[in-house]
Amino acid sequence: MPETVTIHEAKTQFSKLVRRAEAGEEIVVRRGREPVARIVPLEKRGGGVTGRGSLKDEIWIAPDFDEADKEIERMFERSEVFPERLPGDSD
Repeated sequence: MPETVTIHEAKTQFSKLVRRAEAGEEIVVRRGREPVARIVPLEKRGGGVTGRGSLKDEIWIAPDFDEADKEIERMFERSEVFPERLPGDSD
């Protein structure tokens, strides 16, 4: 059965209670005799970020993701705002 603490105790010992929850404990917070909340550990997800390649198979980039950039570039090449390329512009 989880330990119970009053709201006052939870406020004064919050850091300690969070450490206990991180270690796997569940603490019930009560107002008077009535339980009103629980401090519990969060579920761990997939081990966290471990560095290069840690998001492998989690992110997908469409093969044509940069086509919009090329289309915008083509629009500006032919626009009234940029009717022609300036000397020294590179492609």
